[in-house]
Amino acid sequence: MPMKLCLFIDGLDEYDGLEVDIARLFKEIVLSPHVKVCISSRPHIPFEDAFSTRPRLRLQDLTHKDLDIYIEDRLVHDEMMVSLAAREPKQCQKLVREIADEAQGVFLWVVLVVRALINGLSKHDGASELQLRLKALPKDLDQLYELMILKVDDIYKEEASRLFQLVDKATEEPGDWRPAELLSVYTLYLANKQSINLTHELKQSRATEQEVLQSCKSLDIALKARCGGLLEIQYGKLKTAAPQPMMKVAYLHRTVRDFILTGANWEALLKGAGGGPTRDTFNPNVAILKSMILQIKDCECSTAHGLIDHSFTFIHRIDNDKSVPIAEFEELVDTFSSVAGAARYVDLSADHKTLTQVEHLMHLLQKHGRNPNEPLNGVSAWQGALSYVASNYEAAPVSELLPWGLVIKGFLENGADPDAHCKGPGGKWCSASEVIAKAFQDVRSSSPANSYYLERLRAQAVRYEDSKTKLLKAQACSPGVLPALGTTQTSGGKKKRQQLWSVFGKLKDNLFDKDSNMTRNSSLRGISNKLASGEMKRI
Repeated sequence: MPMKLCLFIDGLDEYDGLEVDIARLFKEIVLSPHVKVCISSRPHIPFEDAFSTRPRLRLQDLTHKDLDIYIEDRLVHDEMMVSLAAREPKQCQKLVREIADEAQGVFLWVVLVVRALINGLSKHDGASELQLRLKALPKDLDQLYELMILKVDDIYKEEASRLFQLVDKATEEPGDWRPAELLSVYTLYLANKQSINLTHELKQSRATEQEVLQSCKSLDIALKARCGGLLEIQYGKLKTAAPQPMMKVAYLHRTVRDFILTGANWEALLKGAGGGPTRDTFNPNVAILKSMILQIKDCECSTAHGLIDHSFTFIHRIDNDKSVPIAEFEELVDTFSSVAGAARYVDLSADHKTLTQVEHLMHLLQKHGRNPNEPLNGVSAWQGALSYVASNYEAAPVSELLPWGLVIKGFLENGADPDAHCKGPGGKWCSASEVIAKAFQDVRSSSPANSYYLERLRAQAVRYEDSKTKLLKAQACSPGVLPALGTTQTSGGKKKRQQLWSVFGKLKDNLFDKDSNMTRNSSLRGISNKLASGEMKRI
């Protein structure tokens, strides 16, 4: 039985070779009774000649009514246009007809032309000047995009370059930790600031709601003035005149991104980043991560969750970017861990995805030899985590306490000081041992939450071959949070470990019931006891 094909080909005019060749190919293909083809193209002569005898539809015949509605809504009813039409009615009517006629059914072209004409009206253009503007605008979209970018003043080109690069980085790249997402208005505003000094910015007070909204308005103006309107804020279904912080920023249309990323155009934009008045070097991934760190510091935990999640994409990219100095990357990781790895991670650690990210953060810290005890603005990430546990454990359910233990464990295994002190409720200072002892004293192995925690430990053992011995050995003594304390390597050595075990050994009877499932798991206990006594070598 012969195979039958139906092909849909969009944009035949975008073929890189000779148009007459591709037209001839499809003209011959459709001679087969087993093949049907539907082709779209701009009305170029080779295609008009090749398919003149074939059925056709003209887009402008189908969309003319919709274009008229758009032009009337956006241009004819504009206050400035209404005023001009009262003075020059015939010329304005002629202008409106010409817009729809010259669009050739391309809706996006009409959108851009209407914007250009409204811009002219804001400069008090008359009907004749608007007519000249319309005639000067190219009918081809690529040429129109180029004109819109060329119109940007030279002093704005550096900022325009930054904005286009930042928005472009909000797309997935090979090897990403997770697919990148469109940047929010406020994220883009902060990332667009020149030479962000994190040390200085983190010391500033939290921005007020009014200040954030004003920042969003400033970005909206910058997108229109610096980028020719080719980047825009996505309002979606929100009926508001003012841009909001969490709205997304994207290209006006996918064809804009295709045009921008064309070799010569992209190279010209990159030159603009270092060729403006400041001549600053610019790394969009670094700028975006700094922006997210500043937001994590100030925002509520529910919002911080998404920001932390998104940040790992850019941490990965920077880690793999050899152009970023090691010292700069280490400083970024330190700052991120201090801001995000303290209260934010502990608070969100009940989520499986966030637990994975905590482990990844600890891996990054360890890989680059960073110290979780190093203070940022007087408080280390380790102290921040302890303070959060100390201030919130009494109101937290057991199911939430146990995952917090994984965070504490991660810090300790990465060299956190077990003798560190932190501020607890009411500003009272307390030791790490005291915080952990109080926070986890009511955890019992018979609870469903403890079973969940044991499964998490087992999963960790599978993921990290190097951790198998530590985990199993610690379970032999006291499962749960305590394993981390037995394996912590600190400057104090044996004495500190003995002090910790003396504190936590007293909790052993409270932590685990004799009749628990964990106790009955003789095989696990047997392996653990042998490991603890040194009879078995490391797995």
